[in-house]
Amino acid sequence: MIKLAIIGGIGSGKSVVSKVFSTLGYPVYDSDSRAKWLMANDEKVRSQLIQVFGSETFENGILNRAYLSKKVFTDKPALNKLNGIVHPAVYQDFNSFVERHQSAKIVVIESAILFESGGDKFVDKILLVNSPLDVRIHRVMRRSNLTRNEVEYRILNQKNANELSEKVDFIVENDENHSLLSQINDVIEKLIKC
Repeated sequence: MIKLAIIGGIGSGKSVVSKVFSTLGYPVYDSDSRAKWLMANDEKVRSQLIQVFGSETFENGILNRAYLSKKVFTDKPALNKLNGIVHPAVYQDFNSFVERHQSAKIVVIESAILFESGGDKFVDKILLVNSPLDVRIHRVMRRSNLTRNEVEYRILNQKNANELSEKVDFIVENDENHSLLSQINDVIEKLIKC
């Protein structure tokens, strides 16, 4: 089994590439949605969040995302504490996911912050989804109802493709000019030969 991470900046098309892998029959773990689920539902994670950020972290048993966001995004040490709770839980959950899919030749994890979270230690290969900046900006503006400046600010706070391209095994161009399916099939062919 090969554990493949799919990474890329906001609006690059990580989710589209992940859906293609899923459609082709490969199990895909979405670390972002699982992190949200674990924060809201996992008793150990919930307990740690309350211990570190206070009882206001949950209102009537429901994760108070606005409160938690306000706490961490203005305070780098608080964000580090949050990441110290959530990231280990996500990778433990990913390992359980891998165990449940032992018969798969390739298991995929989609991650926006693979290197920042230490997740690169849990995978065998890394695929970067790359898209032109203008395409990314317009995709995010359309789907998230954000202004161009808001999207550009978010992009500036992420690693750029040039930084990441030196650390990855594969690059898929999601620029609306190249066939995603043929690029992904090439990656799969190379992975299966590993």
